[in-house]
Amino acid sequence: MKNLKYDLPNQYSRLYRKQLGQDLWEFMKRPENIKLMEDGTAQELPAVELLTSGLLAKFNRQKIEEDHVKKMIGDMALQIMRFLGYEPDKKIDTQDDRLFSSGTRYRKKQ
Repeated sequence: MKNLKYDLPNQYSRLYRKQLGQDLWEFMKRPENIKLMEDGTAQELPAVELLTSGLLAKFNRQKIEEDHVKKMIGDMALQIMRFLGYEPDKKIDTQDDRLFSSGTRYRKKQ
């Protein structure tokens, strides 16, 4: 997972080139955060929902609450989950999350 490269969509290229974008990608690839995404998926939650506490502890709240930053986090989660053999199931509301109001739930590919 360490060598997984972010397949940079055009819409996030400016943000990803900043230190915040680089740091977010490294955060998302940490084994403990991948486990949280898989645990959330097993509980039928959006993959990003269990990452909120860690994101808020590590990053400037004002920066990561920006809509385009949260969307890039979701895109990073999508790429990681696909790499792990999951596919998007459906977009659902989060349950009392302080950062994300909704996110994508994943399921293992058949």
